[in-house]
Amino acid sequence: VKDNKTNDVKKEETKTEVKKYTVTFNSNGGSGVSSQTIEENGKVTKPTDPKKDGYKFLYWSSNEAGTSRFLVNKKVKQSTIAYAKFEIQKSFKYKKS
Repeated sequence: VKDNKTNDVKKEETKTEVKKYTVTFNSNGGSGVSSQTIEENGKVTKPTDPKKDGYKFLYWSSNEAGTSRFLVNKKVKQSTIAYAKFEIQKSFKYKKS
């Protein structure tokens, strides 16, 4: 852009909108976990492990079946959902002899 008063050529400043994505944590019946808004190529902060009576939290999964771990250190490039993977806690009953 040319400034008519001074004949100087000025650079136009263009602001690039930073893309932001939402990472939602589905606790699969466990305690609530807040979603995170992450800038593109940013990294997810590991949330607090959800609690679920009778179950032990194992990890966050990138699919509902729990077969693929959700990598917290991976760069975010789209909105996504992470699913809590639990296993049933085994309880033992002892008999008195």
